[in-house]
Amino acid sequence: MKKLISFCLLLLTVFSMSVPGMNVTAAAAYPHDKPEEPASPFAMPPMPDLTTAGSGVSVKLKVHSVGLEVGETYQLKPTVTVPSGYSKKLSYPIQYTDIVSVDANGLVTGLKPGNSGVAVQLVDYPQGTPSEDTYDICWFTVVDKMFKDVRSINDYFFRPVYWAVDRGITTGFTDSNGNPTGYFKPNASCTRGQIVTFL
Repeated sequence: MKKLISFCLLLLTVFSMSVPGMNVTAAAAYPHDKPEEPASPFAMPPMPDLTTAGSGVSVKLKVHSVGLEVGETYQLKPTVTVPSGYSKKLSYPIQYTDIVSVDANGLVTGLKPGNSGVAVQLVDYPQGTPSEDTYDICWFTVVDKMFKDVRSINDYFFRPVYWAVDRGITTGFTDSNGNPTGYFKPNASCTRGQIVTFL
């Protein structure tokens, strides 16, 4: 079985197959020295429980994961609650500053493909100690160009589609002249030829 799999991978490396309407190329187009993405790039690291009961502090985001094109922007809109007399001033620490940027008002811009987190954090902690109530995090996946029908990061096919595009496995649907249509058609049925080509 291992020999058969190795032989199939060798064929994919040497040859590039194309199916009408869907462009699929050999997986070897993906550079082998590029590290794989973690299995769950949006998993939050464990945080110590420093929450002070009844502190009256809260920083909450309604949306916790967003997909962006390179150059596209997203406005963070946190709900902030602090006791009277304390500042609501926020800071926006970024996990990877080369993937996204954020301005002083919480406007996030996609810079290059990848995954990054942006925190919304109170600058002045009423209790003097950071706690889970004083910040929230939004996780971003940035891609070069989004398909018109694959835009919501909540769709189960969002990450697999852009994973395949990033590695040169597919470019989505094309017209009769081979030009990209801007659609991936994730809910369309695959032909036998497309399935064989993907394998």
